[in-house]
Amino acid sequence: MAGNISTPPLPYIGSSEELWQEYCDVRLDVRPYLSREAVQTVRAFMEGLPRPVILLHTHGNTDANRKNVPNDRKRQRKPSVPVMNLVMK
Repeated sequence: MAGNISTPPLPYIGSSEELWQEYCDVRLDVRPYLSREAVQTVRAFMEGLPRPVILLHTHGNTDANRKNVPNDRKRQRKPSVPVMNLVMK
């Protein structure tokens, strides 16, 4: 986490250690941007999953060679569990 802070081409604004508490204190509220339909869809999907639900983001957009889990290292333990991709509009 915070691997992109002060990393070129971004300007230096402080080290991760100096900025860590501020980073952790930020709270983003996405609820105003979610449609009622999207919330209902996710709620219905989540209700059908066994607990605990563990979310793992293995593929990002930046510095893929360093941060992404290679495709050949990923596997889905229960193929019967559907994967849901939601796109915010």
